[in-house]
Amino acid sequence: MERTATENSSGWELEIRLQHVNPEVVRQIQVPKSLTFDQLHMVIQEAMGWQNYHLYEFKDNGISITTPDDETEFSEATWDATQHHLDEFPWQEGNIFTYVYDFGDYWVHTIRIGKRLYSPLSRPRVIGGAGACPPEDVGGPPGYRMFLEAFDDPAHPEHETYVNWSQGHYNREFSAEEADRRLSLRF
Repeated sequence: MERTATENSSGWELEIRLQHVNPEVVRQIQVPKSLTFDQLHMVIQEAMGWQNYHLYEFKDNGISITTPDDETEFSEATWDATQHHLDEFPWQEGNIFTYVYDFGDYWVHTIRIGKRLYSPLSRPRVIGGAGACPPEDVGGPPGYRMFLEAFDDPAHPEHETYVNWSQGHYNREFSAEEADRRLSLRF
């Protein structure tokens, strides 16, 4: 796909929604169109609260976008995330693409394109959201459900195990300001 100009916009507002979890986990971010997909991956990591321990993949219109490793063969259908930029897609408001993080736990995120931004955007920003991100390596959506049940119920037979595993810390609250602060340290 050839690199195309995306009008005179500076970027987009994106809504990222983690699938198959309850309570819902959603983030609203603003990103410059000049970001590579690898940079967008890092924005999502900070916005969501993930720790960047695992591989990832973006999927849009039959194209897989991921990072190079010894087993990846890049082609017209598989792109190197470090070499391709967001503005290579002629996205319109409402378009959706997918981000998968951690192929073991298989966290699927849908990303909805929001409005185009025309004011200069010096860095990505977290502007809103809801719900805490699940802990890393909790076992995907089914493991997260089990974690919440046990963590929240002192009478649950696995309560102490999960409290110890999480070091007693799991905050269900989300702060857009804190997520944006983390993001500002990276970008």
